[in-house]
Parts: sequence; C-alpha cells; structure tokens
Amino acid sequence: MLLGSHSECIAVGEVDNVIGPERDRTWVEDHYGRCTCGKCNFWPIVMETIDTDGATTLADRYAAFLRTFAEFFPGKIPVDSSKHLDTYHALASLSECTPIRITRDVRAWSVSVSGKVTARKMLRWYKMNKRYDKALSHAVNIGYEPLALHTDEALSKLCEAVDLEYQPAMKEIHMSDSHILVGNRMRTSGALKIRYDSRWLAGASIWPALLRPVMNYNRRRVYGL
Repeated sequence: MLLGSHSECIAVGEVDNVIGPERDRTWVEDHYGRCTCGKCNFWPIVMETIDTDGATTLADRYAAFLRTFAEFFPGKIPVDSSKHLDTYHALASLSECTPIRITRDVRAWSVSVSGKVTARKMLRWYKMNKRYDKALSHAVNIGYEPLALHTDEALSKLCEAVDLEYQPAMKEIHMSDSHILVGNRMRTSGALKIRYDSRWLAGASIWPALLRPVMNYNRRRVYGL
C-alpha cells in the first residue's frame, strides 16, 4: 500500500487471489464494490479479458491482467502483494519484476499467528524464511519493524532498491489511487495510519533465549544486524 502511493505506482493487492483459476467473472463482479477505488471498473474488465482469452493457467490469466492494466493505467507500475512463489514465477515468466520480501520479527509473527511465542511457531518461521532465502536470493529485503517504526528511512531505502525516487507523500496511504480488491485488511480502514502491532511486547517467553540460532537469524533478516 505504501509503494502504491508513489506517483508512478498503483497497488493492486493480492492479484492471484482475484484472478486465480478458482475465481470467475461472476465472483469479481459480485465483489467489485469492495475495491479501494470505491466501485471498480478495472477488475471486471480484467475478468472479461480472461474470459475472452479463454485463459485457464495462472500465467495466461496474469498475461490478461498485465495487458488490461497497461490499457487502464499507461506508464504506471503495478504493485502486486501476492505471497506465493508459484505466483512470482508465473509473473516473472511474463514481465520483468522485482520481488520484495517483508520479514516480521519472529516474536511478533508468532503472537500474530497463535497469540503467544512458542518454539513450534519460531521454528516454523525460521524454516519458512530459510526456504525463501533459497528461492528468492535476489529479492529486495525489508524488515516489518523498521518499516513500521522508522518509515521514512525504510521507505527511502526501498525506493532506492527498486529505482524509484522517494516521495514523502507515500506515507499518506489514504491518498493512494489503489485498486485493492483482495489483500491487506487496512484497505477498508478509514484512518489508514501506520501503527506497529506491539502485542508481543506484553508477554514473556523463554523460547527466544533458548533458540539462539533463530534469534541470530532474526536480527540479521529483520534488522540487518
């Protein structure tokens, strides 16, 4: 959503959850009032194009999406927040794209998933991120905590990494011309303010002290330390 507030970009949410083979034109037309633009004309045309093309695979559906996006928003860059590796590979086969990976502190992630920090959740986070290290070694990496707590500095570095000029107005995400139909729950919030989820600080757990390899990795991956 922050990148989508850049004057050269448009956030489109989790595209694979809109155009995936399990979705059809009727579903999108029934839900297009949920788009952050208000009442969307873009997504129904995407699905109409997919139907016209007879696109069945995810790659073919993405091709229809990219073609429609270019017609609706000439010169703009789509910011897709889909999270699956298969989706990235489908998109990368069609167009030059830069994967951006946001990693959350293992303790905060564990609390967001299960309500507390546990060894099982920490190890799951560690294995999952190591898998992404291997699959997306060329990704632009950014920590969730630096992004939420030191937004100007983190966004400036992110823009430099993706060859965009940093614009302080990017933080005003309520001003974004986004078309997010599926994705971040913040899209439906009237305030749209960046607030750090600090629930994990209220609890205590012995596991971060015991799982030192995980915490060492956490410091490097999230905080660059």
